[in-house]
Formats: sequence, C-alpha cells, structure tokens
Amino acid sequence: MFISEEAESVIYGFEDVDLSLINQSNEGFACILSKYIHEPVEILYEKLLFEYGILAENNVIASFNLKRLYLIQIGLIINHYKTAV
Repeated sequence: MFISEEAESVIYGFEDVDLSLINQSNEGFACILSKYIHEPVEILYEKLLFEYGILAENNVIASFNLKRLYLIQIGLIINHYKTAV
C-alpha cells in the first residue's frame, strides 16, 4: 500500500510527517506517470523508478512508496529490490 494521505501515514508510523511531503510525493508520482503514460509499461516503470527515486532521496513518504512500487505482469512480479516468478 502507498501512503497518499495523512491517515495512511499515521497507520504506517509517520505520525509527525509534514503534510507537504505527502503532497510532494503524490504530485511527483502523478507528474512522472503522466509524462510516460504513452510509453510501453516496462519503459514507464523504469522511468518512474528512476525519477520517483530521485524524489525519494529527500522525501520519506516517496521512499516508503518506492519500496512498494511493483510492476505486475502475467507470471512476473518485479520491483527494484527483487524479482520473483
């Protein structure tokens, strides 16, 4: 699950997080996704990991979400930490 609102941040232990970090994470994710939405899914995923990863370097919410960002295709689940079949 991604954190995209204050209540979710509390559930995952970010009680005192600055709400601007949640907004920055949401806006950054949406902006990146919209930029590459026309690309094949593998390219979109690669670009999303790279650009959202830059945001995640200084945003704890984006960092949390990045670790939970998976590409799921028939018979294949991929994230940047591991690959499973």
